[in-house]
Amino acid sequence: MTDGDQPTMADVMKMLQSLTTDMSKMQTDMAGMKEKVSSSTDSSGHHDGQHHTDCRPRFQKMDFPRFDGSPTH
Repeated sequence: MTDGDQPTMADVMKMLQSLTTDMSKMQTDMAGMKEKVSSSTDSSGHHDGQHHTDCRPRFQKMDFPRFDGSPTH
């Protein structure tokens, strides 16, 4: 196939076969990844890997001393 020429039916069939093979491989790879992810999250207690008890809640008012050293309340 040269520049400006239209692909022949045989060329199109080869491209289609290659695309089909690649899609099948991709689907197999994705199924394996999904299985791996689901098995790793089922065994752990945390799904996102974060510990939500490590820091204070956002709504809690922090009690900082004033510039003169006296408490704020």
